[in-house]
Amino acid sequence: MSKDSKVIPELFELLSLMNENRQSLAPQVQTSLDALNNAASETGANLFVLNRFEEAEHYLSIGAAAGSGWSAFAMATCSAQRDGIWYTPDGRLASRASDDTKRWLKLAADRNYIPALIQLGDTESIEKAKDLLNQGVVEPSLAGYYMYLITDDVMYLQQAATEGSGSGLAKFKLAQLYQRAPGIIENAALRTARIEELLQESADAGLPLALYARVFSADSTASVREKQERLAKLAWVGQVDAMLEYGYALANMPRSRQLSPGQYEDGHQIPHTYGLARDLGVAHALLKFVLKNTPQASTLAADVHFIQTRMTDTDRERSDATDRQLAEKQVGPFYRLEELIIPGTAN
Repeated sequence: MSKDSKVIPELFELLSLMNENRQSLAPQVQTSLDALNNAASETGANLFVLNRFEEAEHYLSIGAAAGSGWSAFAMATCSAQRDGIWYTPDGRLASRASDDTKRWLKLAADRNYIPALIQLGDTESIEKAKDLLNQGVVEPSLAGYYMYLITDDVMYLQQAATEGSGSGLAKFKLAQLYQRAPGIIENAALRTARIEELLQESADAGLPLALYARVFSADSTASVREKQERLAKLAWVGQVDAMLEYGYALANMPRSRQLSPGQYEDGHQIPHTYGLARDLGVAHALLKFVLKNTPQASTLAADVHFIQTRMTDTDRERSDATDRQLAEKQVGPFYRLEELIIPGTAN
């Protein structure tokens, strides 16, 4: 939807008034309003994690009108994509927030959404964020990560990385920090070992961001065996790049969009199989799932058809079984791996 469209603000104002005065509405109108809020919030979230921002905004605005701080922050993120995101000379992310972005951030902040308060970065917002964190509104490791973003004090991140099962994000961010600032651990051998340990533990905890890095990062130290396991796990939670990579690997076929140097032999692209045995049934189901649920180039449709024409009865049974597993697990496709929080850049 165009940023100049008047539909979103007008719709937001109307639905905000309806939600604020919900008790005065007829029961059937309340029921319809609740159904609209729930359906729009779910649809908006699904589109947002697929990076389909213009489509998501219409639905997210409805969720924001219903009182969702997350939806308002997601609207700010959609707006920030239009603003543009840059790196400062010292390598930190910076955002030039527009008035529209700030408006959505302030709405999310009014609803006590901590990432919005951190991103606003003014004294009042930061103090409010600290108060909420002290009240225990989020689990300890996430609170530690937020405090690190607020204070830039590595102590909070180090502590958060020890906070039990929820510490995967803190461990991953701490590993990144050690890579960016090697002086924190001066001994190079100890630093390298600690970074590897944190990345492994974060991936073991199932953090999609860490799983993605272990498979796809150019500086990943993961073995082929580890990449097999991490790729499969990431594919089965619905990360689209992983589903495509894993599907093509199982089909023992090259991904059509991968045309970088070194991937050709005698004029033909070499499949990246990760050492996986061919399984056309699972490959077909995964690639078909991506084709059905996300906008994809026509080459994927052609590849799915190509695989289908070569499937045996056993392959078709495997494909059907995988379809059922995806449905039973309620797998939802997504691209976004983390929430974008840029401290203090929107005040």
